[in-house]
Amino acid sequence: MFSFPNKSLQPGKVTNLLTPYGIRTFHEAILWLWKLPYRRTSDRSNYLLVPIEQRGACSVKHALLCEVALEQSIPLHLHIGIFMMDRENTPGIGFILEDHGLTSIPEAHCYLKCENMRYDFTVYENPSMNRPQFEFVHEERVSSDQIGSYKVNLHHKWIKNWIHDSNQVLPFEDLWKIREKCIEALS
Repeated sequence: MFSFPNKSLQPGKVTNLLTPYGIRTFHEAILWLWKLPYRRTSDRSNYLLVPIEQRGACSVKHALLCEVALEQSIPLHLHIGIFMMDRENTPGIGFILEDHGLTSIPEAHCYLKCENMRYDFTVYENPSMNRPQFEFVHEERVSSDQIGSYKVNLHHKWIKNWIHDSNQVLPFEDLWKIREKCIEALS
């Protein structure tokens, strides 16, 4: 199913947060995390809130899993990718974009990579799917402490560049609000 090992979990600072849920292996940790509801935590940069609040968006879910992987010596790495979010690659947001005369908008997404394979454990659909299947216009490896302001600043930069390059008439502030409506619709 995955290109990385299913190890029995050894104690670790972050790993220990999962043991109260009966999680004994790395693959069990993935499935537990994957099935948690897609919803932002109260602090979008604090991945340690995922087990406490029993939810998470792409950044915190993948940062938590990345930190467990580091503690378990599993070669998974956290990445941020920028893609053009539209009605096809993100079902449920098309009506929002259309209401504002848009067909797409730049979106930042976190996921994990192992041996050039991408893994997205944001929303549980089908465990055999290798996601994300987005066409990224930018990808970079990051650390778990970069899921807050670094990710937001990178995303802002890409939207501002897109506004300039595409002669977009809507200002940045309006586009960011539209993007937030899209993310809210996915929760």
